[in-house]
Amino acid sequence: FKHILVDEYQDTNLAQYKVFGVRSVILWAVVVFVISAFFLGLTRTGRRLYAVGTSEESAVIAGINVGNIKFISYVLCGACAGLAGVLYASNYATVNSEIGTGYEMTAIATCILGGVSVVGGRGRIDGIAPLPLYILIRYKARHIEKDDSKDNVIQ
Repeated sequence: FKHILVDEYQDTNLAQYKVFGVRSVILWAVVVFVISAFFLGLTRTGRRLYAVGTSEESAVIAGINVGNIKFISYVLCGACAGLAGVLYASNYATVNSEIGTGYEMTAIATCILGGVSVVGGRGRIDGIAPLPLYILIRYKARHIEKDDSKDNVIQ
């Protein structure tokens, strides 16, 4: 009975499942990117999110309900973090509360290199699209130095 559950888990692993030879984590990232680009660029709520990020006072004067927009942004951010956590747990079958420690500045620098403004209200999501590749290359390069086998470079 235990063997059946393990086999079912391996067959339905959310993060390691492959579609046309591409791991589903990549496909999830592309789907989230496309939905985010559409939401931020082509919907009224996305444009309002930019307005609130630029200046809350100006957004209030323009008639935007700042509280609702902030609530929506926190919900969407939490949903993305939850999806990332599920994909991570599915990929590695373990979760640790200190997993992302030390990557904060890398994430901020990646966003700034992509054109996102630190003070808000400016930037486009398509500017940061190629930057996760930079992080992947940098991460793998550090591990190549520690690991002599070249089979581990690209999985």
